[in-house]
Amino acid sequence: MLVREDNPNFDAELCHRMLESDVIFCCTPSAVPLFLNSYLMPTDGGAAKRRFISLIGAYKPHMQEIEAATLLPENQILVDSKEACLQEAGELIKTWVRKEHLLGIGELRSRVPSDGDGRENTVFKCVGMGIMDIVIGREILKIVAERGAGIQIERF
Repeated sequence: MLVREDNPNFDAELCHRMLESDVIFCCTPSAVPLFLNSYLMPTDGGAAKRRFISLIGAYKPHMQEIEAATLLPENQILVDSKEACLQEAGELIKTWVRKEHLLGIGELRSRVPSDGDGRENTVFKCVGMGIMDIVIGREILKIVAERGAGIQIERF
């Protein structure tokens, strides 16, 4: 477990864990990015790893869970609702993302990119109903617990 309080190595440990991560779930109503985009970039000059980043916590224009650099055009941005996200999601508003940069989750079946499409990350931004977050989160935690996987970072 990684805890910020009284841990002088917190940022270095967080950076290391972020580099190793394949999937990142951000579930906080944060007004500032939770981590630097540089935490996702290898320092040895190697290629950036593809990840799935889920953003379900920030739901107002002043909130943002990730830096603008994490949403740059080379990343695929999936959303539950294009209109709602462009009005409510601080990450998208502050980055000046436009509707044509977004892929609605309902469109995903017809536009699944190939592995070689050059995209770095798939970012999923959801501002939908809270009950949906709870149900999906519970199911993901259940799967992770059954597999004995994952790392929990307290008070992150």
